[in-house]
Amino acid sequence: MRVKEKLREILKDNSGSWTISTLVSSIAALTGSAVVLAILYTAIKVLAAKTGQTVINISP
Repeated sequence: MRVKEKLREILKDNSGSWTISTLVSSIAALTGSAVVLAILYTAIKVLAAKTGQTVINISP
């Protein structure tokens, strides 16, 4: 499945309202890389800390 198709499916399944954790999990599933997931999660956590938003902890 192509990335664009997968993203459309994710959007459709969640009616367009999905959380950061869903997005990160989706990206991790598409890339299949735990390293990418760790980097993205860390980056989003830092960004969220700066903006004052809460990030759902999806770490195992």
